[in-house]
Amino acid sequence: MPEQRSLGCRPLTERSRAVQPPAGPDRLEWPELRIASHSSGDRVTVTVRGELDVDTAPQLYNAVGAALARSRCGVDLDLGRVPFCDCSGLGALLRARHGALVQGKTLTLSAAAPCVAQLLALTHTRTLFSAA
Repeated sequence: MPEQRSLGCRPLTERSRAVQPPAGPDRLEWPELRIASHSSGDRVTVTVRGELDVDTAPQLYNAVGAALARSRCGVDLDLGRVPFCDCSGLGALLRARHGALVQGKTLTLSAAAPCVAQLLALTHTRTLFSAA
């Protein structure tokens, strides 16, 4: 039997998350997920803290989309404080990258927590988020 590797996926659980209203134009907060952004020259840096899963991936995608709209050249994404990322988080990252490319911009990872780095390595997608 071939070796099976865990991609960091966990079983879905019954949990309700009430989406809270944004705490300001540059700071969005949801239970277990915090996203902050700031402009730096032609780029916007988006910092994420918390779990990226089926519940929170849409918020990440929307936040990166808003940051792309504010940037001239693209977005630098800091995922250094993400303790968990499943395939939904990866899907949001790939969709956001596609949106950046359509606009002639880039989406790069400035930091990746071990679980994010492992997921990107196992799926051979890390190079898609590198600076050109």
